[in-house]
Amino acid sequence: MNAMLPFDYSGVAEVEPIREAAVRIRLRMSRTAQDIIEIGRDLIEVKSRLGHGRFLGWIEAEFGMSDRAARNFMDVADRFGSVKSETISDLTPTVLYALAAPSTPDEVREEVVQRAAAGESITTEEVRRLKKQVEERDASLRTLKGQKDALASENQRLSEADRAKAGEIRRLNEALAEAEAGAPPEVKTVTVTDIGPWMEAFRALWLSAPEEARSQIKAEIVA
Repeated sequence: MNAMLPFDYSGVAEVEPIREAAVRIRLRMSRTAQDIIEIGRDLIEVKSRLGHGRFLGWIEAEFGMSDRAARNFMDVADRFGSVKSETISDLTPTVLYALAAPSTPDEVREEVVQRAAAGESITTEEVRRLKKQVEERDASLRTLKGQKDALASENQRLSEADRAKAGEIRRLNEALAEAEAGAPPEVKTVTVTDIGPWMEAFRALWLSAPEEARSQIKAEIVA
């Protein structure tokens, strides 16, 4: 509802009855939201008293009310029960139901209530637009968060690989430093447990060789 301007009563013969009617109408209009809240509170209490499985039958028998309609009343009572009635008095029932729905973000409710308190007329279409705007923003934020987490994971993987490479380079540098310092190579020792058979074979071969061959071998060994 837009901000109201004082009505010009000049030229009106009977002003007082009209003013009184305006007061009555304004009171009823301001009570619309409060009446919805009170109905919701009663429904919540009755539901708790009836016990499981009997509430739907009760609202159908007493009022011909659907479960969805009852939930609308109860949602409004839950969401706006502690709010001053004048704060939401200019909101239509359909707007109240849309705002009280569990799927409506709190920030949308707060914005609509503030705008309504400032005299702005709010429609259900505007509530839907605001909800869609918030949902799209939240979806974008979730996408960005997923990308951030993926990058953080990749950075972690790369950091681990870099640390492994750094360790390998450090080990190679240490080995190179040892080699440049003239460190003796590792010597492996082989133990011969029984040389006898080999010597016997060599002796037999030596004895069977011609004298000149043995002389030549001796000369090469001495040289």
